[in-house]
Amino acid sequence: MGMGWAWLLPAICVGAFLAIALFRRALPFQGAFLAVAAIVGSFVLFWPIMADAVRSGPGGPHCPRTPRTSRSCPASRGGGGSGTHRLI
Repeated sequence: MGMGWAWLLPAICVGAFLAIALFRRALPFQGAFLAVAAIVGSFVLFWPIMADAVRSGPGGPHCPRTPRTSRSCPASRGGGGSGTHRLI
């Protein structure tokens, strides 16, 4: 499981929200277990996704991770490259 699955984290919470909103009266404890399960599930799935992001490095998969090219990759520099905006 990698960065391509990151969309699943908010989708789990949105799905739980919709299920609670639609079936609140029919669910035991008004669906509180669904909210907790969605948060715990997202937390568990977060870790392999984060591990993939850390393995990819600051430049992402499109920038090779070698000492020579890490400074020349626009995604790893502060500003200057197209689409590379940094706050700090």
